[in-house]
Amino acid sequence: MAGRALAARMIALRLPEFWYLRALAGGARGGRAIFYRSVALVFPKIIDAIYEQLGAYEEQTGQAAWDLAPQLLEDERFVEGLVEVVKSIPQPATPEVD
Repeated sequence: MAGRALAARMIALRLPEFWYLRALAGGARGGRAIFYRSVALVFPKIIDAIYEQLGAYEEQTGQAAWDLAPQLLEDERFVEGLVEVVKSIPQPATPEVD
């Protein structure tokens, strides 16, 4: 289980860069900060979602999370699904900065 938690964190760390590069390819402008901030605001929830998915994959394939993580890091459908998870999580209100 500890391996699954670490693998979930490793995958979650890739998410903002993947999302940013996809947005750039689609013509979006702006910096990475918004993508990293969006993920950071709900990072524990993203890790929980990945952790659960890794558990399901472990059961389906018989592979350990550490074996699955490199495959999932390159699986665009999986990472796109994580982007949808992030979009569906209500963002916490942020205080205004003066």
